[in-house]
Amino acid sequence: MNAPVQSPPSSAAQLVTIKIIHTVVWAFFVACILAIWVFASRGEYCYAALSIGVVLVEVLVLLLNGWQCPLTSVAAGYTVRRNETAVDGEVIGELSIESTSRYFRQEGLRISVPPPPVPRQ
Repeated sequence: MNAPVQSPPSSAAQLVTIKIIHTVVWAFFVACILAIWVFASRGEYCYAALSIGVVLVEVLVLLLNGWQCPLTSVAAGYTVRRNETAVDGEVIGELSIESTSRYFRQEGLRISVPPPPVPRQ
């Protein structure tokens, strides 16, 4: 039997996948930065040093890539305009977690992103 031939994912789907991977990696490094302070305050200096080492690897990758995330150049191949996401030719917003969340809401999926704080007057 012949299996049906699947078409490759659209540019928009690939861009969203790249954005999700970027968000997960970003959250991991934020957790590592916070872990440095938590481990140091608890006197667990070995774990704090390990977290520092992970963050230094991130800094080294950024330094070797001209202070730009390596996924930025990958994502640039799937969008018409830099820093914007195109879905079926329609620009849906800036390349950010907010636009990713907005895209998923349009597709009927839920991702919780808190709104920016409102300044008090």
